[in-house]
Amino acid sequence: MANESPVCRLQRGTLVAFAFYVALLALASAFFTPRNGDIDELGFLNPPYMLDHYGRLTFPSYSYGMFFDLPVITHPPLHAAWIGGLWRLGFSVYYGEATPTLLLFLLCIVVIAASAFPAPVKLGLLFSVGFLMASGESLAACFGTRPEGEVQATWLGGLVLLESARLEDWNSRKLLAGAFLLTWASGAHYYAGFAFTGAAVYLVWAVISLPWKEARRRVSAICAGGCLFGVPYLLLYLLPYRREIRTVIQQTQGPGGVVLSVERHLELYRKLAHLGPALPALVRSAMGLGVPLLVFSTAILLLIRSTRGLALAALPLQLFLLLFAWHKLEPYLMHEEAFFVAALAIGALAAGDHLASRLPGAARRAFLPVAATLLGLYLLTNKELLAGAGVSLSRHVHEAVVARAAARQIMGPNARMGGRWGAWYSSGAEHWYDIEADLSSYGPWLRPATYVSNFDALADFPFNSGFDSGGGYSRAALSSWYAAGILHLRGFYFGETNRQLQMLYLNPRPVGEVVGYGSRNGRLYRFQQDSHGDHQVLSAVCAPAPVLADANWLERWPGSFSTVLRLLKRPTDPGKLLVTVLTPLAADEPAGWIGRSCQVFLSIRGRLQPADRDSLLASLHKEDRPMHFYRNLDQMPGYIGLGASPDQAPPSGVVPVDHLVDLPQIEAYPEAHLDRGPPLRLTTSPERGGFSAYIPLTHVESAKCPCWVQMRLKVNAGRVGFAAFDNRKGIIVRTPGLGKAAEIQTAALLVPDLHTATHIIVFNDTDLAGQVDVLDVAVLVRNGN
Repeated sequence: MANESPVCRLQRGTLVAFAFYVALLALASAFFTPRNGDIDELGFLNPPYMLDHYGRLTFPSYSYGMFFDLPVITHPPLHAAWIGGLWRLGFSVYYGEATPTLLLFLLCIVVIAASAFPAPVKLGLLFSVGFLMASGESLAACFGTRPEGEVQATWLGGLVLLESARLEDWNSRKLLAGAFLLTWASGAHYYAGFAFTGAAVYLVWAVISLPWKEARRRVSAICAGGCLFGVPYLLLYLLPYRREIRTVIQQTQGPGGVVLSVERHLELYRKLAHLGPALPALVRSAMGLGVPLLVFSTAILLLIRSTRGLALAALPLQLFLLLFAWHKLEPYLMHEEAFFVAALAIGALAAGDHLASRLPGAARRAFLPVAATLLGLYLLTNKELLAGAGVSLSRHVHEAVVARAAARQIMGPNARMGGRWGAWYSSGAEHWYDIEADLSSYGPWLRPATYVSNFDALADFPFNSGFDSGGGYSRAALSSWYAAGILHLRGFYFGETNRQLQMLYLNPRPVGEVVGYGSRNGRLYRFQQDSHGDHQVLSAVCAPAPVLADANWLERWPGSFSTVLRLLKRPTDPGKLLVTVLTPLAADEPAGWIGRSCQVFLSIRGRLQPADRDSLLASLHKEDRPMHFYRNLDQMPGYIGLGASPDQAPPSGVVPVDHLVDLPQIEAYPEAHLDRGPPLRLTTSPERGGFSAYIPLTHVESAKCPCWVQMRLKVNAGRVGFAAFDNRKGIIVRTPGLGKAAEIQTAALLVPDLHTATHIIVFNDTDLAGQVDVLDVAVLVRNGN
């Protein structure tokens, strides 16, 4: 340092100052900006919550109860474990979920600043991190519950360490640390699973360029770094949960190939290229060319001697995402976007530095400080970047926590709530049950009025409520039941940071007074039903219109709050939407538009007044108790049953046929247990869909006509169904699962042609063992057949 030249000293000071500036941007993005993150931001809070409250990283709120007692199989659990651990240490939700990724980005900034790269390369890499930080959520939600930010910080940090090690005469410690971070990136999300193979570039390079005695030490360092993370990850997660991981990847990815993967990649480019200011122009323009960004970044970095290893080692993650990840999400592109920005900046800075070297001494020395100043001003003043980040110095509270505090005021303590996975926390529930499996599997067979009576209320929100989105029965049933008068408005929460926090709380019975909350510009308001109030709540059924699109959720009608939910598609009114608004009586819109364009079925007046958010949160902190999650609905306190559908009853005019069913010959499958009683009691297999018992059919050759297999049974636990079965072809037709009930149930299964059937199969229809008393089985035919 003592012999350091003035030029080097100036460059070092410039880089330290710029690194500090980028670190401040990271701090602002992590701790001083609101978060949207959409449905995943709300849903993936559950595993950290479970670790905080119960000491185990499970995911009981996930849709369909898929991972009830398992860790976060949809993503590797590392990121969620970080967050949950910080919650246990006393961090709040907002700060706890941002801190892990922030620390990794700060480490990445230090690694870049301390690397052996030339100053222009360091400045370009730092600029790419600052570019991500300044863009807020327009590129990706770096600091939420999704792990892409953690992938980016560890991936870039690992690449920089490995290349810096090469430039420092193959520094073994940096090789070990770089391989460790690169393997960490592979373990943070499945699509990044091959990121660790980037270390192989340096392993091969060391073997080729060094004598074997020296290369062996470097190879050992790289392998040790990879194993330091990879071996525990393999033993503690990949191997124990390999079946579940394989299943969820197959379900998420679906069938495809290289051509389909590239097509989807470029299709996502086209979508993002037309987002306007929502995506920075630097990235948007490049995507508009329809060429993978890795082509540009790799070509630029290969031209520069000090970044060639960086270019090659970055390819495995980018190529896998381009060629083999058929399931494409916008956050996945963060890595190639940031790397593209880094390559552009490095290329421009390297060219500028080369030109400046030919200038007189003062001009040459000024190049890097001037370049750093211009890049810093670009990050600070570029409106397209700052459109994604609104910085506030006030103490931040995750809005899901505010929604929960408001919901508990509406619902009271001990609330038994149901809904889809994104509403688990903001429902205010103490007892929670995810309804998606019920509505997807049994929806058309349920008696809605009976089903909803198992809950104090159900929470609904807009996820997949757009005009063309899928989701079927499970994502439109609650809103449709509300529009049909089966459910009734009890309250609402209209948020301002996340479009899924536009919640309706729907009651099985009418309520005397509707109460709701809305948040706007950082302030919380409370609506109280009052016939003399100056605000109104309207709920109406509307046809799709541009104003109702999801993209307009926050600015749909200025001065008003609103949520838009899907309704079940019917032949007479396909694609209708349910709109609920809170608006001033004096405002012409949206009441005027709704009156002209929609069918209003609810209109109430009330007062909207400021609410004390701090008092609300203090009450939540004092009174909130750990939530209870239930895999089966019959485990919910106060369970009354599912209610049999009229479709399960046999038609009139049918008569029994003797000697077709041999109930005494019923036999249990190996994982089930049969107690012949009386009553004849079957404990089912614990696997969903697991065959549990079979009842032989005899003399069915003559039954070449529509028949009804009728079973009288009493379900004591879980859900149990039965099916007509053909030994050669499998299930012919089956019932939905019949839920636990206090009374004996009679269900009839229509079999178009019974003569090919060999057995009646009794099966389990949940993930836990059920129990059923089989009282009688008969075959019915129409009189005269």
